[in-house]
Amino acid sequence: MSQAIAVGAFAAVPERETFGLTGEQRRNLALASLGSLLEFYEFMVFGFFTVLIGKLFFPPDLPEAVKTFQAFALFPWDFYCGPFPAR
Repeated sequence: MSQAIAVGAFAAVPERETFGLTGEQRRNLALASLGSLLEFYEFMVFGFFTVLIGKLFFPPDLPEAVKTFQAFALFPWDFYCGPFPAR
């Protein structure tokens, strides 16, 4: 059973019982963290190469700012098209 903590104004607050994570929960947490890390890495690399993508894939007569903006406009397509191959 839980006992009351006798510390100042919190004397009536019962002590919470703590439980650790199970092995499956730790595994799920580690895999979810790894997936988030890889997703962040992918978008970070895309952000670094945006200027290069703009120079290689868009017409050379466009201003650099327009090419960079168009390359950044491709960024959300990964959110929309990313899940389709998983079907």
